[in-house]
Amino acid sequence: MSNLAQTADECPSHPGQIALGRCLKCSRPTCSYCEEAGSELCPSCRSQDDGGGVIAWERRELPLLRRFARTVADVLRQPGVVFLRMKAGSVSLALGFITMFSILVFLLMLLVASVAMAFGLLSSGTGSAGAEMITILVVAVFMLPAIAIGTPLTCTGLGVLHFVAVAMVGGQASFERSVRAASYASVVGWIFVFLPFVAAIPVVGPIASGAMFLFFLFFLGVAFANIGEGAMGLRGGKAWLAGFVPPLLVLLLLVAFVALGMSGPEPNLSPDYYG
Repeated sequence: MSNLAQTADECPSHPGQIALGRCLKCSRPTCSYCEEAGSELCPSCRSQDDGGGVIAWERRELPLLRRFARTVADVLRQPGVVFLRMKAGSVSLALGFITMFSILVFLLMLLVASVAMAFGLLSSGTGSAGAEMITILVVAVFMLPAIAIGTPLTCTGLGVLHFVAVAMVGGQASFERSVRAASYASVVGWIFVFLPFVAAIPVVGPIASGAMFLFFLFFLGVAFANIGEGAMGLRGGKAWLAGFVPPLLVLLLLVAFVALGMSGPEPNLSPDYYG
């Protein structure tokens, strides 16, 4: 605290604790427990300052860019705190946020790939630089609408799975919080900006790409588990069980899809087959 002089006051936030300083905002006495939070504000002012569990994106009083940047930073830096304390909010705002974020990540991925192709670090296999740029534009034209539609549908589906899982283990299931948790936790998808580079690495590329996807699912499961503990009345194993049901189901579906693709009939390349 900036005011280090001890006083005889008792800390109002922690009864029985002697005050060591005062809050910089309201001048209330603060104690050593207040200092452990790493802030010069009392718990009440600190809660108001960080939104008190309200996601920054949903704080309309903040400037748009600050809301966006702070939400991304909060989720990536302290996901446990964000999802444990997350209060009720707007599903439409959360889905709008992650859709915008996903489009931004995709455009950054295309930019990284374009720069890499320009310097010969990456190739699409189409030959000339002009053909490669046309390939990128075609991918963008087809993928942007798919991302705009698929992102909110995917987060909603993940939220439904978590909602059902929480209800099955006896928690206070909340569709709104589950969908919002899926939406905001998906900001960890920024790692896919480097997917073109990673996937192009010989031998280890597919393994590294798979590891990135597994990390994404793990982060999602942790977010679900934290919000299960914080807002849905679940404790310990039940919160983590319900939290990891959605990502595990996604992983199983992906494995099944890959297995079916690999076990399908091989194309007949014999000239006689085509007459």
